[in-house]
Amino acid sequence: MHALYGQALADSPTGERNVQQYVGADKLQTDPVTGQINWRRVYAIRIAVLTRSFQSGAIENTERIYRLLDADLYRYTDQTSRQVFSTSIAIANF
Repeated sequence: MHALYGQALADSPTGERNVQQYVGADKLQTDPVTGQINWRRVYAIRIAVLTRSFQSGAIENTERIYRLLDADLYRYTDQTSRQVFSTSIAIANF
């Protein structure tokens, strides 16, 4: 599983909640006064999950490559079926 947070880079003068970039938790903006992550500018989250079948042998034994959002590649050479699911969720952070 991998997650990215959608943040605004600055406060909107009109109060709109516009996501300007999706980043990992380690790259979220911090408040200049407190040094803490500025969670009030996080308006969405993207989540990706790599799933696998319970049984092997249903497919050919070849290398398959999977990417979850901006994470490193996952490489498998086996007979296990896998699939990536992802979604974006708006956060009512106001």
